[in-house]
Parts: sequence; C-alpha cells; structure tokens
Amino acid sequence: MPCRIEEAQPTDAPQIARLVNQAYRPAEHVRGWTHENGLVTGQRITAEQVGQLFTDGSSILVMRQNGVVVACVQVEQDADACFINMLATSPALQGTGIGKQMIAAAEALAVSKYAAVLLKMSVVSARPELLAYYHRRGYTPSGHVAPYPVHEGVGTPVREGLQLLELQKRAGELPQWEQKTAIVDCGQTQ
Repeated sequence: MPCRIEEAQPTDAPQIARLVNQAYRPAEHVRGWTHENGLVTGQRITAEQVGQLFTDGSSILVMRQNGVVVACVQVEQDADACFINMLATSPALQGTGIGKQMIAAAEALAVSKYAAVLLKMSVVSARPELLAYYHRRGYTPSGHVAPYPVHEGVGTPVREGLQLLELQKRAGELPQWEQKTAIVDCGQTQ
C-alpha cells in the first residue's frame, strides 16, 4: 500500500503527538515493541512540545496513509551532526519495515538539508531490543550517557537509574533527499 513521506507542517503537531504517545506510552492492552510501559509513565510529548520543534535547524518527517500520520521522525541539526529523534510508528504497523524507511529518510534529509557528517540518537538504557535495532542500522555507542531528562516533561521514570545512551553513525554516502514528498510502500496492516 503506498504512503507518503514528507516534511511535516506545524498544523500536524496534534497528530504527531498522538502518534508518539500511542507508540511510546500506549494503553496497557495495546501491544507494540517500542513502548516504554514499565519504564516511564506520563505523556511522551504534547502537541505544544511538537509545535516547538518547528524551528530553523529542525525538521519532522511524517509518513501518511490515507491522510493520517502513521509514522514520524525528527531531524535536529547540531553543528556538523544531526540528531535523529522521536522515531514513532503506529503500533498497528510496527514490524512492517516502516521504521527502517523513516530512518533512511531522516538520514538522507540530515545529509542533504543540514550537511550532517555524523548522525546521533539517544536510546533509553533499559531497551536492549532498541539498542540492537539501531546497531543493525549501523549505530554504535558514542560513550556519552545522560540521566533521563525528567525536567523536559517527557514522562517520569518508574525505574531507578534510567539513562539515555547516545548512539552515533558516520553519515557517509547516503541517497539525497531530493523532494519534499516520497512515495513508499508502507507494508501490510495487521
């Protein structure tokens, strides 16, 4: 089924916030492998917080299926590097390859738009499955570890000592993000 990957607009903030909260902090009965249930409580992000991400040096990519945002990722410039943040896929579509497509699009945008030579991301330390997922995509630990950012309003840790581990990857040769909209296969719905 075809989907569109495109740069989001500020008017997309409510849909993006809803998607991120569904992916990271779903209701107990919702299953998906990216959630943080048992690690962090509270909302992951609000529409207002998403709206604040629309600045120079920051882009959000969304994947739309029939006009609905089903995946997102933020690219944020940091000197000659870019952070890949807020990767989220609708729980119903997890495991279909959409996350890989969103990462590839984010990496291409980071290089094309922001001239990134290094790609970075932060992963919650208690998520070995996510660390393995990003390792398979070429990301390795940078050695930088930070406490969970409670002060940023992204939820309250349930576990003591929860940390963010920074991962990095050299940008290398990546395809250019040449258009504002890309048509991709968004996999099969479950």
